[in-house]
Amino acid sequence: MIMKPSVHMNGTDRASLHNGFMQAHDAVIEAIQKVKATSPNGRDYYPQGSDAIIHAGREHRDRIVKLQRIAEELEQLCLCTMRGA
Repeated sequence: MIMKPSVHMNGTDRASLHNGFMQAHDAVIEAIQKVKATSPNGRDYYPQGSDAIIHAGREHRDRIVKLQRIAEELEQLCLCTMRGA
């Protein structure tokens, strides 16, 4: 559960909150695609031993999962700042 902003007259207006979260979400989705494009190549790791590519692949997947979690949180924030939410 993440903390969600309260929209009220003394705070940031709903549209600004929503647009900010939406832009951040889109940027993270783009980052996920760019990170996916950097998938480890075994030829870059074999001098470090036979398990090196396995570790590099695991770390690569972990980075993607972290970004996906951030994207999910931002999506929740987008939803809570939609009109009528």
